[in-house]
Amino acid sequence: MVGVVLKDTTNGKWTNSITMFEYGFEFYDTIDIAALFRDRLITAEVKNAAATIEGNEVILEIAPDTKTYLTESKELCAAIRENPDEYFTSVIEFNEDPIIAPIKKGDYIGTITYTYTNTHDYDDYLWPSEDGSSLMKIELKAKAGCSK
Repeated sequence: MVGVVLKDTTNGKWTNSITMFEYGFEFYDTIDIAALFRDRLITAEVKNAAATIEGNEVILEIAPDTKTYLTESKELCAAIRENPDEYFTSVIEFNEDPIIAPIKKGDYIGTITYTYTNTHDYDDYLWPSEDGSSLMKIELKAKAGCSK
């Protein structure tokens, strides 16, 4: 959070800064979108893959070092955490189609783009799309490898 106080008295700027920060921390919260969806099972079919427990699919994970944040009112953040699918849609794009074995653990496979459907005029901190919704693009990596 950043607070800017203009044209204030020497001591007044500190009081006004404190007031702004107290307001922000009391009424707003931040969600790490990557962490919100990190536990979701995402799989991709792999051509020429040796049979594994998952068959011919590789399990993908959101890149562990990814941090994508959304700041909203505390009430809305609580609702988003309760039911994220009500506020986000997702589209997966793979680097290659089809994905061909072998795949190593940690290989970058593609991206998942989350579209935040509850947008406001002030959410320029997210990537805007053509229809005015907000997008968050997050890398997908192979959680485990698979051989030919």
